[in-house]
Amino acid sequence: MIPFEVSTKKLVRVVLVTGILLAILTLFVTNEATQKLDLSILLFLKGARFPAFNELFLILTYLGSVGFVSIATGCLGMVLFIKRKFDHLRLLLGAVAGSSLLVILLKEIVGRLRPEQLLAFYSETSFSFPSGHSSASVVFYGVMAYILAQQFTDKKRRANILVGWIFFMAMIGFSRMYLGVHYASDVLGGYVIGFFSLSIAILLFEKYTVTK
Repeated sequence: MIPFEVSTKKLVRVVLVTGILLAILTLFVTNEATQKLDLSILLFLKGARFPAFNELFLILTYLGSVGFVSIATGCLGMVLFIKRKFDHLRLLLGAVAGSSLLVILLKEIVGRLRPEQLLAFYSETSFSFPSGHSSASVVFYGVMAYILAQQFTDKKRRANILVGWIFFMAMIGFSRMYLGVHYASDVLGGYVIGFFSLSIAILLFEKYTVTK
């Protein structure tokens, strides 16, 4: 018996809501409806940068990077394979691959340029919308939190895992804006894709996993 499951109705609602939000947000970004607000936020954050925090946010942003998440996914995947947790392995790979493909596809379709170099702490060359770091912070760490929550029956521990995941996810997304390499709408788009992909992956996992 799986000790921790998410309500199917809740997952379906999340999929529907995030799907609609993603379509609306993509339309707004394409029509530059968010550009003024996006620039205002980046200008504010640039003025609020503090040297002591720069390294912290560089570390946080690295933990959501393609390179780190790819290595971490491979390592976690090997652990799950060795432990013969094949259902969890499929959940991990499906969620990460699905969100990554959506991010790549939307980047190419929208073709949004990165914030101006004057606003950025360092240079990025890929398209801006949506943020792959933000999507990865939801999906990869979300799968980890979900698997970890299955190891406990205590609601308090599960709640702590959930809070930790949300806080970590929020900090990675914020680091992208703080460093000036993504607009706020890019980060929001990444989050939406992350929750969309993660919800579908968990929905399929809980539907087709054989409980004992």
